[in-house]
Amino acid sequence: MSSLFGDISAEMVNAFNEIYKKGNKESMELALKKLKQMGCTQLQSAKLLISMLGLSIREADKIVLNAEAWKKEKAGNTPLRSEFTKLQEEDSGQDPE
Repeated sequence: MSSLFGDISAEMVNAFNEIYKKGNKESMELALKKLKQMGCTQLQSAKLLISMLGLSIREADKIVLNAEAWKKEKAGNTPLRSEFTKLQEEDSGQDPE
């Protein structure tokens, strides 16, 4: 899969499918940890969740951002994501939350 967010390899999809069990938070954590170990970025991880589970961008981003695997990166990413979301909502005419 190729996208603006980077390539998602068949290996990444297979690793996710082997580990993730529907509705099981622990398996989601393990799957995201494995993806990170394989070199998958946060954006690729979110894209994979969108593609595989049919999540919205916001839902997938929330899961990835709050995952144990990405815990160390959260502090630096949260303000940027909040500002980006605010700008998107202003641009689309929605009231920011």
